[in-house]
Amino acid sequence: MKGLPDATKRFTDRITFARDGFNFGRRFAELGAHANDAAWLRETKAEFDRCKAKYGELDAYWPTMVRPYFYPDIDAMLKKLETPPTK
Repeated sequence: MKGLPDATKRFTDRITFARDGFNFGRRFAELGAHANDAAWLRETKAEFDRCKAKYGELDAYWPTMVRPYFYPDIDAMLKKLETPPTK
């Protein structure tokens, strides 16, 4: 097909997509285990934002990894974690 990278590049990109998908799933599964770790949540948010940007619905080359409504609201989790409890 015209405009697509050669087969070696496409294979490498498929491996990258699979690796990113596994890492996304692992972090998603660990969200509850790190509920009190704000640094881990910030790092996870950065990784999820990277995946959203790279594997978005409008990209013609990369497939969509996860529909936008499945991404967890990490901003809300951080706000809850960083807000001191009221007495």
